Order: sequence, then C-alpha cells, then structure tokens
Amino acid sequence: MTSPDALEKPAETHYPNSALYRNCIRCGLCLAVCPTYRDSLKETASPRGRVALARKGLEGQLELTPNLIEQMYSCFACMACDDICPVGIQPAELATAMRYVQEQREPARWKKTLFENLIPHPGRMEAATLPLRLYQNLGVRRLVYVLGLTRLLPKQIRDMEAMLPHLPQRPLRQGLPELTQAHRQAKFRVGFFLGCAQSLLFAEQSAATVRVLSRNGCTVITPKDVECCGMPALGYGRLDLVQAQAKHNIAIFEETDLDVIVTDCATCGSTLKEYGAYLKDDAEWAGR
Repeated sequence: MTSPDALEKPAETHYPNSALYRNCIRCGLCLAVCPTYRDSLKETASPRGRVALARKGLEGQLELTPNLIEQMYSCFACMACDDICPVGIQPAELATAMRYVQEQREPARWKKTLFENLIPHPGRMEAATLPLRLYQNLGVRRLVYVLGLTRLLPKQIRDMEAMLPHLPQRPLRQGLPELTQAHRQAKFRVGFFLGCAQSLLFAEQSAATVRVLSRNGCTVITPKDVECCGMPALGYGRLDLVQAQAKHNIAIFEETDLDVIVTDCATCGSTLKEYGAYLKDDAEWAGR
C-alpha cells in the first residue's frame, strides 16, 4: 500500500494503492451487479460512487470524515464489482482499505475490545457463547416459544433469535482430537482449519467433515491453537489484526508436514487463500 501525495497524513498510516481507484472509466458495469445500488439507486451506494468518494478523499478534495467512511461500510464486499470491472478496478477491496484508513486515523475502542480481546481467543469465545448454549440446551428456548414471549422482544433481536441454529452441547474444539487417523491406508496428511463459527455453532457439520476426510484416506491434523481466520477484523478495517492472525495461523500449520489445508467454512476458506496478499509486503512472511 502506498501513500497519496496530496493528502496530509499521520506518520506510518497505510493508504490504498492508487491503482485501486485512479483508472475508473465510470462505465457503470458495476452498477448492474451491486446489491446496495439496486436497493437504493443512489450513486453513493454504488461501487463507482465509492471509488469516486475514496479518490477525492485520498487526494485531498474531500475530508476523510466519518460520514465518507460510512459509505465504505455500506459495501457488502461480495466482490461482484471486482470481477466485472473491465479495467481491473477493485471497488470492494478499496472500500475495505478505506475502513483501515479510518481505523489508523481514529481507532474505535469497541473494535479493539471485540477484535483484539475476544474473537482471537477461542476460550473466551466459548465462554461468551455459553449463555446461548444454556438457553437452548436447557429447554429455555422451547419454553419461550410455547409462551409466545418472543413477541416481547425488539424486532431485530427477535429476527436474530429466529436465525439461531441448533447449538452443540459443547464446542467442537473441546472434543475433536488433534489427530484423526485415516481409515485403512493413509494417502494424505490434511490440516483441518476449524473455524470459530464451525466450532461454536456448526459442530456436527465439521465433525462430519473430519469423518469424511478420514474415510477417504486422510490423516487429519486439527490444531487447537489456531485463531480466527481474520475476516471479522478485516470487515471492520483492522488489517493489522488480520496480518497478526495470519502469521499466528501460518506458524501453527508450519509445525506439521501437510499435503493440504482444508476448511469447511466458506469465509475461512476465502480469507486463508488471501494470506499471501495480506503479507506480500512483509519480507519475512510473504514466502511462508
């Protein structure tokens, strides 16, 4: 990442490379694939609009105000605009990079609490979700539905409660062995990256993944010390934390001789594949 010449900037602040925004030809192809633009039909809610706002902010024509940065948070990061752009502009990546700019200039305390002190620590995440497991596994949830108490909840909380999946008795990280031997002859050594949500919410699915790998001739190693893949922190502009988590996870898997690393979490998979890009400017870690 490079620093725009026109912007007065705090020392050590990292800015998006100008290739992410200077070549936009405003053709409008990105508008057709952008869900936020289709919903609002506002230029500022489109990839093209975000690119224009980011460029003006980075080149000093607009102030980098919280309102401008808020436009970057309206992006879903679905990457459809990145794929369709005929000149290689990456509006979704630019929106994420602009969030990082804001965090470097005016860090938010709640993000430090959430993304530094909670999410990277599996034990703390398990403790934080314990009330949800008790709510469901002790029958409280069923009683709430029988009595119709969900009607008393605010609409947003009611919607979130309705989406709560069936939770395991305990997180999978606590019960899944670090080494699962292959059935019959071992053909591959596979590292299994157990994601946060998979361990806490979808334990049965990930346990099934390990069984399928084992039955297909894979010796499966599931390190218990891996941290969050980094996607939550990335989405809220903490690229520094993503890089730290990437280094931690790389070091963990380097300790074992593996043929491949597998995850059954789509978010983790997409993030792990980008570790090379996040660490490309770090001479020590780029190759690793």
